[in-house]
Amino acid sequence: MQTIFVCSISFYFIIAGNLFATWFGYFKKYTSPFDRRRFSYLTTLVVAAVFWPAVVPIAYLSLLKRREAQDLS
Repeated sequence: MQTIFVCSISFYFIIAGNLFATWFGYFKKYTSPFDRRRFSYLTTLVVAAVFWPAVVPIAYLSLLKRREAQDLS
């Protein structure tokens, strides 16, 4: 059980790091401190890093249900 927990935490930090690096790249492009895009990128960076563990499984289940519905028709 401990191995699964450690793997899950490691996976979380790998994905969160990649997400952070990608959005931080967009964030660095805008040098003006009061640019609206800069604020939206920062907000997206924080929200995505915090909520992706909940959103990804829900989206995956939605895709599986759609796929199952297509297979039945």
